[in-house]
Amino acid sequence: TATKSEFLDKSLAVLQTKQNRFEEQKTDLNIEKAQLNTTISDLRTSLSNPTSVSYWDENSQSVITTTSSSTRRALQSELKTTIEDRDNLNLKLEAVMDSVMRIDTELLDLEIGNEEQRELGPLKYLAETTGKEMGTVVNWFLLLIVFVFDPLAIALVVAANFAFAQIKRKEPEVKMSVPKGMKFNKSYPLDITEEDEKRMDIIGQNGNDGIHYDQEEMIKKNETILATPKKDLPKEDIYKEKPVTKPDGHGRTPTPPKKKNL
Repeated sequence: TATKSEFLDKSLAVLQTKQNRFEEQKTDLNIEKAQLNTTISDLRTSLSNPTSVSYWDENSQSVITTTSSSTRRALQSELKTTIEDRDNLNLKLEAVMDSVMRIDTELLDLEIGNEEQRELGPLKYLAETTGKEMGTVVNWFLLLIVFVFDPLAIALVVAANFAFAQIKRKEPEVKMSVPKGMKFNKSYPLDITEEDEKRMDIIGQNGNDGIHYDQEEMIKKNETILATPKKDLPKEDIYKEKPVTKPDGHGRTPTPPKKKNL
């Protein structure tokens, strides 16, 4: 960017030099034109008032006053040459004025259409104020960004994240209570009643299959089970031998013969 700015400055300096040169030519041509205009005016005055020549004529015995024709012809020739010089000078003056206008337009385009020049305006002001080169001022500015603004940006990001982390949704407060005569964070013996033991026995016998009942329904079910009397099942003699029947040839077990009542 600094190189572009220096190139632009040099381009502007070259155009400014050309413009000054054309301005000097314009001034010289205007001075010369003014002199030619003065000469033309004097020649025209001389032609309007020709020089008179007086001599004595012996024949007429009198003084005769006449104008010199050669002088008049010389004045006319000089006037014509001066007018031609003035016309040529006008053409040169018009060309110089066109060049000056063209250079003014180029300078205006460079100054207005250059974005880098607008961006580096403060830096150029600092360079002119401190007397340093443009590249040195740009390096100072880059070091200022690296060592000051970058850490500041990081600190702002960290502070913003910390602030957002502190903003949390308020959770409802959980109120805890204890029975009368007891305190928090203190262990007490667990009193298990006989009814609780019976209920645990029933749950152990029936098994826990994941089915949950209402409290009243469980109480009724437990009372029904407790109220049902136990039945004595008949004891069999496991050591008594039983007759074994063999299947016949067709794969069927023969039916034992019925006993006749005597």
